[in-house]
Amino acid sequence: MRELELVDLNAVSGAGIIKNIGTSVGGRLGDGIFQLAGSITVSLPLMGETSIKKFFPELGTTIGANIGGNIGGTVESLLGRIPFVGGIFNALLGN
Repeated sequence: MRELELVDLNAVSGAGIIKNIGTSVGGRLGDGIFQLAGSITVSLPLMGETSIKKFFPELGTTIGANIGGNIGGTVESLLGRIPFVGGIFNALLGN
């Protein structure tokens, strides 16, 4: 058995396609930004040179995926509320 990741949970949770895309894109963007910012090192007295990336390697992906998923979920929700065509969007998006 393997541990499920956020993307796996969204795939089976009934999340729509826009939320899934937002989660995926947000995770990649978050990871890219974190790779740039995570390379900054800090000198700690007992630990020497260290970086936040060393302690939390998946932090950027997790934060980016959460933000992207929230944005995608909001977009899906707004599309689903449009009168007359909201039902069509809900059916197409898997809501």
